[in-house]
Amino acid sequence: MALTRILDKLVQVGPGYLDQTLRTYVTENRDFTLYQSNNKTYAVYTYYSSGNFILEEDKTADILIVGGGGGGTIGNLSGGSGAGDVIEVQNATLTADLYKVEIGAGGAGGSISNPADANTANPYTGAVATAALGSEGNDTIFSTSIDTNQIIALGGGVGGFRSTDTLATVGGSGGGAGGGDVDGSGQPSSSTPNYSLGANNTSDATVTATYYGGNVFSYTNEGGDSDAVTNSALYTSGGIYENMTTYQAGGGGGAGEKGEAGQGKKGGKGGDGATLSWVNEVFQHVYRVNNDVYWGAGGGGAASKDIEPGNGGKGGGGGGASVRQSLDTSTDAETYWEGYGGKYGINLGWDSNKLVGGAGAVNTGSGAGGSSRLLNTDNAFLPITQGPNGGSGFVMVRVHLDDNFSAYAGSMLA
Repeated sequence: MALTRILDKLVQVGPGYLDQTLRTYVTENRDFTLYQSNNKTYAVYTYYSSGNFILEEDKTADILIVGGGGGGTIGNLSGGSGAGDVIEVQNATLTADLYKVEIGAGGAGGSISNPADANTANPYTGAVATAALGSEGNDTIFSTSIDTNQIIALGGGVGGFRSTDTLATVGGSGGGAGGGDVDGSGQPSSSTPNYSLGANNTSDATVTATYYGGNVFSYTNEGGDSDAVTNSALYTSGGIYENMTTYQAGGGGGAGEKGEAGQGKKGGKGGDGATLSWVNEVFQHVYRVNNDVYWGAGGGGAASKDIEPGNGGKGGGGGGASVRQSLDTSTDAETYWEGYGGKYGINLGWDSNKLVGGAGAVNTGSGAGGSSRLLNTDNAFLPITQGPNGGSGFVMVRVHLDDNFSAYAGSMLA
């Protein structure tokens, strides 16, 4: 039955008809919610996991597509991981069809299979197993039933770690650079410090300027650099950081801004996510959320001993990890330095836990925070064997309805 005929019937019969028929408009669609704004009526479909979206007739629609965030790297001063691509489509004319919605999972955190390898005599050298890159976030895809006219939001990149050949990786938004050592002149200890650079952002080739006649916008950013790039002179003789021997990690890129670079006294904050006006309108009317909602935040970068780590970006980025100078304190709060998870997403990013970065918030496409590691002489802690996961993706479809409800039926609207 066409939705317009259901609406006509609703006006004639009254709100009781809603439960009987309107929610069976298309049996394979997720539950949807109706709301009115500025004398227009909308049907909103939200996808927290994969499913189908079916239209029985051509309709104008707005679409939000969020890729999965990058998983957290474990290693020496890991950079925060990047957010998945955030894509919005405004005023597309979708044709009657079945559309497939594939929600990208957040990337898995780096994993060390043998716990004994995670606490060798000196985790800075030797066995590769003492550090592991996280996995890039998985793509979220909105496509027709035969995979034509698809649009793909790429998963986020992952943070690098303290090594001359372990780089942050590109993604929807790029991962942040890992920290690094300083040589006697205050310069990066590698002759080619590319490991100090945050990774680039990118979009899939399916992301064009239009989709079914609608305007398409993609929101991605680069990961943050280590402060080896911008502050190396401050580590030389007479510089304000001359007694420090380590650069700090950069934050992961967010949909709304680049990941923050590491600084002498702080790991880089994850980039904030993007916030979209029509999506905020949906959350205000349907979910009674009065603040703006952010999507695709970067994870915070890790920091060395007694240096504050980076927090996760707005929208659900995971916090970076660090440790306090005094290692003989009695409580975790006194021993470990928490990087806080980002707020203002549909879920909260996770704080770091001891030396492990925080996970990206579920269904926000946010990246995980970077983990930290100490020299064995300082390492009185459980070995790190598993990094945090990135946040999974999300899809929302807002269908513009031709009919307005009467005042009698208006009480049924959210």
